Amino acid sequence: MRLAAIIVCLLLLLPARAAISGGGPTPSEWFGAHSPYDQFSAQVIRGEDSWRQLWAQLRQAPPQAFDAERDLALAVFLGLRRTGGYSVTIVPAGITDGVYLFAAHEQVPAAGSMVTQALTTPFRIIVVPKRSEPVVFLIGGATGECLYIAATERARAEAVARLPALPVCAADQIERKKRS
Repeated sequence: MRLAAIIVCLLLLLPARAAISGGGPTPSEWFGAHSPYDQFSAQVIRGEDSWRQLWAQLRQAPPQAFDAERDLALAVFLGLRRTGGYSVTIVPAGITDGVYLFAAHEQVPAAGSMVTQALTTPFRIIVVPKRSEPVVFLIGGATGECLYIAATERARAEAVARLPALPVCAADQIERKKRS
């Protein structure tokens, strides 16, 4: 009986270990259930120092070298969730009017599903080919409910003549939508 309990615990912890330690589906994607961000945040990493700082905040060594001449990293932190079962995806949404768009989609646990009964702060980090256009995140449904512009991208985005016709949202607005 005791051996069975130990085996069940180990089987439950193996997927969590892979998620927390990185190792997403590709070598340029990492995700986890615990980050230092208790509110929504999205970051655009364009330099090696910022890459190292990002991983230092996650209390991990960078999983790979970052080539600032070739790469661009995007990190989305969902903020505090009351249970496990949440995750986020970051998918390219195209380039329009000089803006590099990425959609950030939150996956929520299905109603009635078994989830970890612990506070989580899910995140995902991806590395994509570098472009000079400002990065803007579409937050919400398939077409996005609002645009989120990371602090490091504001000056670049303001230089663009036209942003997509969606309201610009702040992190606290995203948190309020999440709770309603």
